[in-house]
Amino acid sequence: MPENSPIHLRDNPHVTRQENQAHKFSRTSFYSTTIYLQDTSCVVDQSGDVLVILLKGIVPEHLLQQAEATTAKHMTLALKHASIDDIRGKRIAAKFGSYVEQGGSGKTWVKKGYDWCPDFLNDIHEVGVFVDAVYSSFCVEIAACLEFVPEPFKLWKSISQLFWNVSSISKRHLDFKDLKYSIVLPFGQFKESLVDLTYLNTCVNAQRGDLYILNSQKVYHTVIKPDPTRQSFVFTNHNCVVQRFVDVDISNLFEDLNKL
Repeated sequence: MPENSPIHLRDNPHVTRQENQAHKFSRTSFYSTTIYLQDTSCVVDQSGDVLVILLKGIVPEHLLQQAEATTAKHMTLALKHASIDDIRGKRIAAKFGSYVEQGGSGKTWVKKGYDWCPDFLNDIHEVGVFVDAVYSSFCVEIAACLEFVPEPFKLWKSISQLFWNVSSISKRHLDFKDLKYSIVLPFGQFKESLVDLTYLNTCVNAQRGDLYILNSQKVYHTVIKPDPTRQSFVFTNHNCVVQRFVDVDISNLFEDLNKL
């Protein structure tokens, strides 16, 4: 991050899934003052663990155009074939990459294309290479883990899973199966939409051209004031996939990496 970028200190409150679903806490239950991340800045906890980083205007224009051209090409069929209904709510999204079924007990599957978009990953390859480089430079411990994952299970060097979110609407949720961090690229000709980290009372103003890195496994998040033209790519890793190749306690990656 550039020197003098704001760093905000907040501990992530422990809220269970049941408490979240019951709306037991409001956005001011833990912190009364709202943090707005507008420029390159971050929120960390008292241990120095990053909760969210906003990287302002970091994505080159030609890569944004590549993402928008590719998704436009596949939009009609995505609306027909890519409906999902899960903990995030009902929405249009396509999932690529490696995943372990049944909460880690099932088989590992790898999906690098669908009949309706067989060349999707090839079409956004440069976008993925760029985001992967940013991800690996910030999420060093995750990137080190991915070195041990065989290439057929990965999409890029340090990324093994990608979501194309056609719509921004989602319920407030945690992504329990993420290996700690996700990196998100919003795109499209939208003017408004805030990433809301409710229990941190923090809003991330991520616009076209920005990236943000989120501890999506532990920080509840959603999008408020969703603009229908806002799409996003979410680059991440499924923790059970990585754990099939690396014996790492994901609750303390730096300590366990020293034992490899």
